[in-house]
Amino acid sequence: MQRSIPFNIVPILIISIALLNCGSQAESPGSKKLLKYTQNWQTSTENGWKDIRQVKYTYNEDKLLTEEAANKIQGDSLVSEFRLLREYNENGQMNKIVREQWVNGEWIFATKSTFSLDSNKVTQRIDSVGGLNAAVTLVSYNYDSLGRLSSELGRKIIEQDTVNQSMVAYTYNDRDLPIQKEFPRWSGETWVHARKMSLTYNKAGHHVQTIRFNWVDDQWRENIRYLLEVDADGNRLSELWQRPDEKGKEDFMRVNYTFNKRLSE
Repeated sequence: MQRSIPFNIVPILIISIALLNCGSQAESPGSKKLLKYTQNWQTSTENGWKDIRQVKYTYNEDKLLTEEAANKIQGDSLVSEFRLLREYNENGQMNKIVREQWVNGEWIFATKSTFSLDSNKVTQRIDSVGGLNAAVTLVSYNYDSLGRLSSELGRKIIEQDTVNQSMVAYTYNDRDLPIQKEFPRWSGETWVHARKMSLTYNKAGHHVQTIRFNWVDDQWRENIRYLLEVDADGNRLSELWQRPDEKGKEDFMRVNYTFNKRLSE
């Protein structure tokens, strides 16, 4: 039986790269940062790996990422699904992401995220969905005494009031690398366990594994594991997605990257 990736997980993952990759890994002196050209998704089937989706990256003259366009693969054709459009301030810092979906032959606005910055740190994000009566979420970014992102708190704005909606809490190792991101949910008057991610790095400080857990029956249970292949400079080359089954771990998804060699020079 073919198991394909849920439609809505791709935009979530792409957005998470933009929001959760803020200064978590410092580049080593002399390292070469490659600019991604495509992200290619495959799902496991009884007949082997099947191409299901491609994300293409576009940059401006300053080598800043301006568009991520996701296309579903149908036979030999690419069918547009959605795209993320990024805008930057005069200092080259991202301050807006707009998501559009391809509907009936045209791009339709879906969501917008606007960022406020203080120096090189994001301090606030406003997420809006829809038109004049848009649902709005206000996300505040909090930092510890070492300048590390410690938490993100999302509050949904309802009329003149705000209601807790989401949180991300970060834990770091002695190399100032985030090793855990927990996503509790608001229940009644308190935050309770829901999901978390555990991150692993190699000796060079490059991210090589993520394990996602769900809180089930008063304990953490592994949900999905990503094994990341990186080069010597930390550029991500591929991902292998696994999930637990009765035999141990089942490979069900993989992602491969190509790079824009001309812009990376």
